[in-house]
Amino acid sequence: MKQITVALLLCLIGCNQLQIPDSYQQTATKTKWYTDFHKAIKEGQKQKRYIFVFFTESWCVYCQKMKKEVLLNPKINNLLKKHFIVVMLNTKHRLYQKSHKKGVPDYFIMNPYTQKIVRKSRYPGYQNANQFYKFLNLKSDDK
Repeated sequence: MKQITVALLLCLIGCNQLQIPDSYQQTATKTKWYTDFHKAIKEGQKQKRYIFVFFTESWCVYCQKMKKEVLLNPKINNLLKKHFIVVMLNTKHRLYQKSHKKGVPDYFIMNPYTQKIVRKSRYPGYQNANQFYKFLNLKSDDK
């Protein structure tokens, strides 16, 4: 019983920290994924780019599937790299707690100057690359 309690405690501590594996970071064609929301906002303002926020959890099967099959898709990755500052957060982040208690994966696009959401997912969950590309493709009237 003591071993189970210790293992559970270690799991809870480990799950509290969001880690982006080096292999994922390198495979993503040098797209820089921020885990600090405030640094991403500053970088978005500096580079005049929208902020793409992706909420995920390590235990979420569809989050992992979306990371591998969609976010690493060359067409999606190039669009993210070229037009967005990208942030990966877990559900313990106050931004999720404040506005997105729907489930994961979930995501939205934010203006870095006003910090207003300019586009958000209609529902949380997995989207294939074609659906997700349409979501990311902002029109000029969205700016």
